[in-house]
Amino acid sequence: MSGYGSKKQYIHVAIDNFTRYLWTLSSKTQTAKDFINLVKQISQTNKPKLIIADRYTGINSTEFKNYLEKQSIKIQFITVNCPQSNGMCERMNQTLVTRLRCKINEKSKNVCWPKLLIDVTEEYNNSPHSVTTFSPKYLMFGIEPFAPITDKYYPEMKEARRIALEKSSANHALNKKYYDEKHEDYEFKIGELVYVENKNEISRKKLEPI
Repeated sequence: MSGYGSKKQYIHVAIDNFTRYLWTLSSKTQTAKDFINLVKQISQTNKPKLIIADRYTGINSTEFKNYLEKQSIKIQFITVNCPQSNGMCERMNQTLVTRLRCKINEKSKNVCWPKLLIDVTEEYNNSPHSVTTFSPKYLMFGIEPFAPITDKYYPEMKEARRIALEKSSANHALNKKYYDEKHEDYEFKIGELVYVENKNEISRKKLEPI
């Protein structure tokens, strides 16, 4: 994302699998130090036990893995060239792209986009999620942000999390049903020829100027 009032080019994203709470970090590079800084930002809320990630060079580096080991954080890599294995994060990337571009168009192309990223992240965390029906911030902290004084009842955080879990489980089951209807498992035999698509390194240019 070069241009737009900043020399920074990259957005690093992390999302909590349960609450859908979002963390973002803008940077000039995508090295191990950038991802370490992202994990430090997450740990200000609560240190994660497990990170699911793709095999970007910075994430798959010895430096980053050593940092996670010292912090007692496990990492699990998704299948190569299979971003749908981490579908929640991929959908979040698309949402960020759309919202950030809308902000840029509203403000003007001279605005500093990392500042807009902070606004977009905050707005997302304050908005009810389509699956859980609660805002990520409420599920994470038990605070309904910017809620007007109305007669609407918000359950206590423990109850809200129970409801969110039920809705997430139901949504997962529905998505699995749709997937299973369109895909058929195939058992390969030893020595059988297969076609393997050899993709280029994952593109980081989703947010470049348009």
